[in-house]
Amino acid sequence: MKIKLSGDRQLELSRFEEEELDITSKSPALYFSALAMFVASLGRCTYATLAVYGDRQDIDPENIRMKLTWQFAENPTRYEKIVMDIFWEQLPDSRIKAAQRVAHHCTIHNTIHDCVEIETKVFNVPR
Repeated sequence: MKIKLSGDRQLELSRFEEEELDITSKSPALYFSALAMFVASLGRCTYATLAVYGDRQDIDPENIRMKLTWQFAENPTRYEKIVMDIFWEQLPDSRIKAAQRVAHHCTIHNTIHDCVEIETKVFNVPR
């Protein structure tokens, strides 16, 4: 899997099926912290759920990419909101809403949905 740290509260995920974990950053000041790891785990778990859906619908999930951004709340410090943009160019227009619903069924979504707002959007065009 490739993880690109693109901001202090933003990362991009791609190449989910690669065995090697490739972590890069736009700046030496950015590092793969436990907080970024948690968000990346949400993305990876969502990918696994979408991959099963893709296999059942005969839609190749290999080129799914994601951009995740997050906001924190205070007292105590915690995630307040995570925005996950999923780009799946092979996905037919007629399957976008279904894929968006499927994305919310990953285990991490189900674990944290009562305490963190997770906004998930699926696109079938490059951004």
